[in-house]
Amino acid sequence: MEGKSLPFNQQVYTKSATESTGPLSLGNSVHPVEHIQKNWFKNQMEMEQFAIKKIFGTQMTARLEMERQILSQFQRLPSLESSFVGLEAVLGTDEDMEFEDYLSDPRMSEKSQPSVHDAMEAKLGMSFVRL
Repeated sequence: MEGKSLPFNQQVYTKSATESTGPLSLGNSVHPVEHIQKNWFKNQMEMEQFAIKKIFGTQMTARLEMERQILSQFQRLPSLESSFVGLEAVLGTDEDMEFEDYLSDPRMSEKSQPSVHDAMEAKLGMSFVRL
């Protein structure tokens, strides 16, 4: 087994010359654990769809995908926060309490939110420069 090695042993993470005090890096690539964490939800959804397809058939996965697409299209006017409650209920994420649920409230931001009228004018290209 000298010729074969495990995939995670093939890459050696070292500090680059410009990052003497920074974290370990491998060029522009990300650490394998970070990649797993970023893709966890997508992988869970794919596994769930695979199981539903095997148990209930392809029509059920098509129906669930159609529901997700319909619920992801509902949005409010610009500058008003869209909550996507229906989509969260279908995906099952409405029962989880995450950092985004209480730390990303736009009303607590230091930047002022534009008014609905200004945002719609900008979106529709109707904003005029007033002198």
